[in-house]
Order: sequence, then structure tokens, then C-alpha cells
Amino acid sequence: MWEPYVDVIKFFFRNATIVIDSFHVLKELYAALDDVRCKVMRRFEKGTTEYYLLKKYKDLLFSSHAVWKEKEYNHRLKKYVNKYDVTQMILSLDNELKEAYDYCSKYREFNSQSNYENAQILFENFAYNFEISKIPEFIRILKMLQNWEEYIINSFLIVEDRRLSNGPIEGCNSQIKKLMRISNGLENPYRFRNRLIHCYNNEAILSPVKNRIPKMPRKQRGKYKKATKNES
Repeated sequence: MWEPYVDVIKFFFRNATIVIDSFHVLKELYAALDDVRCKVMRRFEKGTTEYYLLKKYKDLLFSSHAVWKEKEYNHRLKKYVNKYDVTQMILSLDNELKEAYDYCSKYREFNSQSNYENAQILFENFAYNFEISKIPEFIRILKMLQNWEEYIINSFLIVEDRRLSNGPIEGCNSQIKKLMRISNGLENPYRFRNRLIHCYNNEAILSPVKNRIPKMPRKQRGKYKKATKNES
């Protein structure tokens, strides 16, 4: 969601369909929700139960399944609770926090269950939501949804039985970074290429002749004087 990127795509790839990945939209929504949480948390003193709930269990606000099958005893609250109970306790602390949480939850449901045909109609309920506009932290969210509406809706397109997403590419990048990290760096680009081929395609057979790894140029070691026993 950066205007220069869109300008470059429109100039060089005029027939391309521009898509904004849903991951980035949800990331912005959760950031706004977290800002509301921090604002509410600052109203309470450290050590209070309210501060404890907002600080320790903040991840429950961003979870899609905040339910435990069994309750566990919480020594701080001095009662048996599950994640659903704790979430409801947090939301009862402030009306704005509850409205922001409900808005994000509904958008998350819309994002996972809608299709391209009905996405545009349902999307307007979020981009032009009057109630959420009363929360200062979500004003920029409404502007974001309105400015990038067309490209966000394009993310619901299905290509080859799969919704458009840069998730697979991000996964490849993550695996490449992990490979470099566990290898403590790979100076030889040919060896690095062969390792990637092997990791991503187990059926690939590298020819010992065609895929021979050339030696990398090394700096020649200079002459040195060998120390004698007396000198050592």
C-alpha cells in the first residue's frame, strides 16, 4: 500500500491486476486495535487487575479462536477461567475497546468467508462505518480501506483454485533466509543455488558434470618466515 509501487506497475505492467494482500490489511487493523488497547491500559495503574488483563492477555484480542475446552485456575483472578472468559473480562473494561474488537473480528470473518462476487457489497460496511469512525485510532483505517478499496477487493479473485496471495512467495523467502542462517552464510553462489534446488525439489538430480561447483577465487597467501624453536 504505497503509491509509487502502484505507479510503477501501471507504467510497466499495464495489463496487470493490482492486488493488496489481505495479510497487510489485517496487520493494519490489528495495529489500530492494539493502539486502543494501550490507550485503555494507560488509564489503570500498574499492579491492578485491569492492567494485568490488558498486559498479559493482549494476544487474546488478536486470536480467532479464543476458547478453551476446560477452565484453569488463575491465581491472580482467584477463580477458574478459560480464554473466552478472560476475553470478555477485557472487553468489559471499555466500550471503545469492545467496538474495535468487534469491528476487527467481523472483518476477519468477512476476509475468510467472502468471495469476489459479494466482497464489494460487504466491503462498504467496513470502509464507510460511521460507528467505528468515532474511535480516533480507526480513522486512518477507514481512509486506508477507502483509498485502496479496488485493490483489496481484487484479493478475493481465485486463480488456479487459489485465492491471490503473496503467502507462497513469503514462505520461499523465509526458507531461503533460514537456509542461509543455519549455514552461517554461503559465499559460493553455485553451492547456494544447488542447495536451493535440492531443498525445493527433492526429485531433481544434479549432474556431477553440468552442476559442478567451480572454485571461488581466493587471495593467495603471502610468504612468511617459519619460527624456529629459539624464536618461539
